[in-house]
Amino acid sequence: LPSGFTYLPVPTVISVAPSSGYASGNTPVVIAGTGFLSGDIFLFGGSPATNVAVQNSTTATALTPSGIVGSADVSVVDLYGQTSTLTSGFTYVAIPAPPPELFSISPTVGNTSGGNTVVLNGANFTASDTVTFGHIPVTVTFINSNTLSVVVPPDVGTVDIAVVDAFGQEDTLY
Repeated sequence: LPSGFTYLPVPTVISVAPSSGYASGNTPVVIAGTGFLSGDIFLFGGSPATNVAVQNSTTATALTPSGIVGSADVSVVDLYGQTSTLTSGFTYVAIPAPPPELFSISPTVGNTSGGNTVVLNGANFTASDTVTFGHIPVTVTFINSNTLSVVVPPDVGTVDIAVVDAFGQEDTLY
């Protein structure tokens, strides 16, 4: 029978963009590779992605499943059971804590030579937070999740105070 059988190449995963997302999942990703067909299953750390849409033989889109913090292999499995894996093709990162919230400072005035100790009141503070007074970094003493203490740098005038957490989330008191 002429042309009675077709050999399909093993699909391959070449890259995933973005290459990281939160461990809670649902990160929209674009998967690049070869030999993709409608019906292919994409696995992240062994768990199937959702909302998979094969755009063409080299591109698919999907939402990542939830995973464990760290690197995960990304695999494609076609309808015939052929599979290939991109080792450590995606990295799950921790879900950030709520952003810091800065409500008030006390006292609200100090001398221009600096050196005053100021207490910052707010919420969601952590020991890794950084603080700036008018874009000047200051030394932070973590008291608790609602209170930070800092020593004011020398400056003149009224300045903004910002608290930034380890994830880059920021709150500024103007």
